[in-house]
Formats: sequence, structure tokens, C-alpha cells
Amino acid sequence: MGWGIRNFVHTGVFDEISRFADVAVAASTDLVPYFESLREAGRIAWIVELSSTEKRLSRLARQARKAVLQGAFGISTARIKWQEKARGSLGLAWRSAKWKTLCAISSPWQLNALERFEDRVDTSQQGPMPQRPSVLVNCSPFDPRDRQLQRWLQHDAVPSIAVIPSWDNPSTKGCISTGVNRVLAWGSFQKRELERYYPTIDSDRIRLAGIPQFDLYNQDLSAAFDRQQFFDRYSIPAASRVILYATCSERLFPREPEVVAHIAAATEQGRFGESAHVLIRCHPADRADRYREFCGNGRVSIFPSSVKSSQSLQSWTPPNLETTILAATLKHCDVCINTASTMTLDALACGKPVVNVAYDGDASLRYLQSVRRYYDFCHYRPITDSGAVSIAHSRQQLLDSIEESMRHPERFERQRQALLNSHCHRPPTGSVDFIVKEVKRVLAESAVSVS
Repeated sequence: MGWGIRNFVHTGVFDEISRFADVAVAASTDLVPYFESLREAGRIAWIVELSSTEKRLSRLARQARKAVLQGAFGISTARIKWQEKARGSLGLAWRSAKWKTLCAISSPWQLNALERFEDRVDTSQQGPMPQRPSVLVNCSPFDPRDRQLQRWLQHDAVPSIAVIPSWDNPSTKGCISTGVNRVLAWGSFQKRELERYYPTIDSDRIRLAGIPQFDLYNQDLSAAFDRQQFFDRYSIPAASRVILYATCSERLFPREPEVVAHIAAATEQGRFGESAHVLIRCHPADRADRYREFCGNGRVSIFPSSVKSSQSLQSWTPPNLETTILAATLKHCDVCINTASTMTLDALACGKPVVNVAYDGDASLRYLQSVRRYYDFCHYRPITDSGAVSIAHSRQQLLDSIEESMRHPERFERQRQALLNSHCHRPPTGSVDFIVKEVKRVLAESAVSVS
């Protein structure tokens, strides 16, 4: 998907590897045209279209392994998502009982048995390749199509590197292949998580790589987007203090415009000072039209999603400047507001205070339909408990937290640094360089010469 392009193409990972090796790409059908343009430009050598079929037994084994992982370790995200589908109190009781049963009968040893079964039943052949790869860098190690390719290449003794693409993946997206030569984790917290879920993977094979798209946060962006250039781009008055609101997807937070309305009204009334300006940055799966009504007073601007209205996320190819603009947005804002999003870590990495929204606009929803449940998800609970961010459970708390964050941005600095140290490792020379060096090391271990 587009996040893979943003994280591995736009950050320069592909270009750096191409300095010592031919880069081939395995892509889904939707993204083949984009990578074909890179091939024509000489940036990659060839393309393989990922198989879109999955055998029924293989799919069942994959789904069973995911369920066992979630049950064996009592992953709260799975429990909440399972319960939120219940209809009525009887339905909730039934689903809760089934969840407890899953936890009682699930055991880590079953994961290995299911993986071996999956390897046996999935004998699918990948499409023709011009040559045998020297190493597979799997940027989507939880995707069944990518795992199918990885299994096929492992049978041909091709070493592999799994790059964990997001912080929630280990607890929500299923299971990775334990036959991998390296696993590149975001930070020490994720490494401990992987060690717990996959004890058969040697600890030294799980490396702290950081996050490639975070490298930009440590670079000078003045040549591309100094403060005035950035403000001009989004019609923000020159002396403004920027309240960045990073939206959720429309599906996950349908009432989000009500929360934005609360902030926009307070800004217009001067609650945050006469120079305060709200910049709404739309999630790729959100629509700018939902917020147009707030732009009439000149105190609100919108940064729309780069996903076109007729386009799916599966075929989304973010523009080349997407990551640079995101970095500039975070560097030039004064506070970042979001709902249990990765943007929390992005903003903290840029030294900005964060306010998380934990209420449902003008509605009063029960827990399993409320955004409150997101703060109990397995990957987000450490943020909830960290004290590094303000979590607003009401309109009043939200406005108070924004005001306090703009007056005292240094508040929670110690907690922010502790959270970053555990979740967002920063290799001395950057994540991109670290990933490239790991590719070289695996090539060297497999006796493939690298100049």
C-alpha cells in the first residue's frame, strides 16, 4: 500500500540499496503501474506481481494462527474488536465467553504447529522471475501475499529480512514467518513484544532499526519548506501559532467533525490567543469535505488527503513530497491533536506536545462504540499510561489541554523522552542507513559479495 511507498521509496531506502544491488519489487496488481514508472526511470530492475490467490487451507491456518496468538497472549485489541461486534447484552456475554475460551485453550506451542502446517499446505508458486533474488526485504511481513512469497523463496534458500512497518502490527495484523533471518523493529518495546510472541526467533536476529520516515524529523527542511513557505502553502497568516489537528479515518471516527467544531469555535473566540490558527490534516482515509464549514473565518485551513475521491487505499501512491510536507507540518506546528494515532509518535519525535481526543463529539456513546476503547488497544496502552500526552475525555478537557500545551510546551518533556526511547529507536546514522547496512550484512552472511 501507499504507506510502504512512503516509508521505503520516498525515504531513499530503494535508492541506497540500488547503489550496490539491483532492486526488484514484488507488488500487488494495483501498484504495478507505479513501480513500472520507477523501472522505466532506471530506479528498479524488475517487477513481480504478487499472487492474489490464497488456498483455503492456507487461509484457515493463517487465521487460526492469528487467533491463537491473540488468545495465548490475551491481546486486548482483539478482545475489544471481538466484543464491539456484539448485539445486545446477551450477544456481549456470548462473545466474552468465547473470548475467554479462546484464551484458555490457546498456547504458544500451537503457533509453531500451525506455521508448520501452513508451510506444508501452501505450495503456491510465485510468478516467473528473471533471476533468483539474493535476499528478500519483506516490507509487509504480515500480508498473506508477501508471506506466501517469503515462504516460496525460503524453500529456495533465499534469506529474508522482515521490516515491521507500523507499531500496531505485531499485536493486530497476524503472524510473521519465524524462518526470517532478521526482524527490524521500531524500538525496544516492539522488540520485547516480538521476543514474547516468537521465542523461536533468536533475540539477536531482532534488531532496533527505528523508523525510516522519522529520519526527516532530524534534518533541516529550510531548503524545501521554511516556515513562511509552509504558511503560504496553506494560507496561514505569518505570525500564527498553529494547532495541528490530525484526523482519524472517517470509518473509525465518524463524529470527528464535531470535535473539530469545538476547537474551531474556541479558536474564533480567542481562547488560544489572537494568533492561533487551526490546520486540519486529513488522514488518507478521510474526506476534507467533512470540515469545509470551518474554513470561513480565516482561522482554519485544511490539508486534504492525497487519496483521490475515486481511489482506494490499495491503489494509493502518495506524492513524492508527502513525507517532507508531513515533517514540515510537525516542525511548524505548536501542538498536535489526534485520536490514538501514530501521529502521536511523529509529533513527539519532532518535540511537540500532544493532546489525544478520548470523547465522542456531541454524543455520549457506550464504551464499545466510543473512541475511548482505542486507548485500551494493546499497542496504545503504553502511551495511555506513559503520562507523555494529555488525554481529553471531554470538550472542556480538550480545550484546557490545548491551552496548557501552547502555554507550557515543555510540560511532560521527561515522559516524552522516555516514551520515544522505548518506542522510536534512533540509530546514530539514521534508520535508512541502518536498514541498508542490515541488507549488506545478510548478503554477506549468505556469501553474496557486495562492493
